[in-house]
Amino acid sequence: MRAIVAAGALLALVTPAFAAETFYVEQDTGTKRCRVVSELPSATAPANIQVVGPQDAAYMSRADAGNAMKAFKVCQPDDSVGSAPTEAVTPK
Repeated sequence: MRAIVAAGALLALVTPAFAAETFYVEQDTGTKRCRVVSELPSATAPANIQVVGPQDAAYMSRADAGNAMKAFKVCQPDDSVGSAPTEAVTPK
Protein backbone atom coordinates (compact mmCIF):
# COMPACT_ATOMS: atom_id res chain seq x y z
CA MET A 1 0.00 0.00 0.00
CA ARG A 2 2.84 2.39 0.83
CA ALA A 3 4.37 1.74 -2.59
CA ILE A 4 1.13 2.79 -4.30
CA VAL A 5 0.92 6.00 -2.25
CA ALA A 6 4.60 6.78 -2.95
CA ALA A 7 4.15 6.14 -6.67
CA GLY A 8 1.08 8.39 -6.74
CA ALA A 9 2.93 11.18 -4.96
CA LEU A 10 5.88 10.89 -7.36
CA LEU A 11 3.56 10.98 -10.37
CA ALA A 12 1.83 14.09 -9.01
CA LEU A 13 5.18 15.86 -8.70
CA VAL A 14 6.52 14.83 -12.13
CA THR A 15 3.39 15.37 -14.27
CA PRO A 16 3.41 19.21 -14.21
CA ALA A 17 6.99 19.23 -15.51
CA PHE A 18 5.89 17.37 -18.63
CA ALA A 19 3.05 19.82 -19.24
CA ALA A 20 5.28 22.92 -19.12
CA GLU A 21 5.24 24.91 -22.32
CA THR A 22 8.54 25.94 -23.85
CA PHE A 23 9.29 28.89 -26.08
CA TYR A 24 11.89 29.48 -28.78
CA VAL A 25 13.22 32.44 -30.73
CA GLU A 26 13.08 31.97 -34.48
CA GLN A 27 14.24 34.20 -37.30
CA ASP A 28 13.13 34.58 -40.89
CA THR A 29 16.56 34.99 -42.48
CA GLY A 30 15.01 36.61 -45.55
CA THR A 31 13.46 39.52 -43.65
CA LYS A 32 15.78 39.32 -40.59
CA ARG A 33 12.70 39.43 -38.33
CA CYS A 34 12.67 37.43 -35.11
CA ARG A 35 9.72 36.23 -33.08
CA VAL A 36 8.91 34.10 -30.07
CA VAL A 37 7.17 30.81 -30.88
CA SER A 38 5.93 27.90 -28.81
CA GLU A 39 7.14 25.15 -31.16
CA LEU A 40 10.34 24.37 -33.01
CA PRO A 41 10.01 24.80 -36.78
CA SER A 42 8.85 21.58 -38.39
CA ALA A 43 10.85 19.65 -40.96
CA THR A 44 8.56 21.14 -43.62
CA ALA A 45 9.16 24.75 -42.53
CA PRO A 46 10.69 27.04 -45.15
CA ALA A 47 14.49 26.92 -45.27
CA ASN A 48 14.71 30.61 -44.30
CA ILE A 49 13.19 29.94 -40.84
CA GLN A 50 15.78 29.08 -38.19
CA VAL A 51 15.92 28.93 -34.41
CA VAL A 52 18.20 31.56 -32.89
CA GLY A 53 20.24 30.98 -29.77
CA PRO A 54 22.73 28.59 -28.27
CA GLN A 55 21.93 24.97 -29.12
CA ASP A 56 18.36 25.86 -30.18
CA ALA A 57 17.72 27.19 -26.67
CA ALA A 58 14.32 26.55 -25.13
CA TYR A 59 12.90 29.04 -22.64
CA MET A 60 10.46 28.26 -19.86
CA SER A 61 8.43 31.45 -20.29
CA ARG A 62 7.46 33.83 -23.06
CA ALA A 63 9.11 36.66 -21.11
CA ASP A 64 12.44 34.79 -20.93
CA ALA A 65 12.35 34.13 -24.68
CA GLY A 66 11.44 37.77 -25.36
CA ASN A 67 14.34 39.02 -23.25
CA ALA A 68 16.73 36.64 -24.99
CA MET A 69 15.44 37.78 -28.39
CA LYS A 70 16.19 41.40 -27.49
CA ALA A 71 19.77 40.41 -26.63
CA PHE A 72 20.48 38.50 -29.85
CA LYS A 73 22.42 40.67 -32.29
CA VAL A 74 20.76 39.02 -35.31
CA CYS A 75 17.36 40.05 -33.93
CA GLN A 76 18.18 43.75 -33.62
CA PRO A 77 16.34 46.13 -35.95
CA ASP A 78 18.25 46.93 -39.11
CA ASP A 79 17.87 50.51 -40.32
CA SER A 80 18.09 49.39 -43.93
CA VAL A 81 15.26 46.88 -43.54
CA GLY A 82 13.21 48.71 -40.94
CA SER A 83 12.25 45.52 -39.13
CA ALA A 84 11.89 45.06 -35.43
CA PRO A 85 11.65 41.92 -33.32
CA THR A 86 8.10 40.71 -32.87
CA GLU A 87 6.42 38.21 -30.58
CA ALA A 88 4.00 35.63 -31.89
CA VAL A 89 2.74 32.21 -30.94
CA THR A 90 2.80 29.35 -33.39
CA PRO A 91 -0.58 27.59 -33.24
CA LYS A 92 -0.47 23.97 -32.10
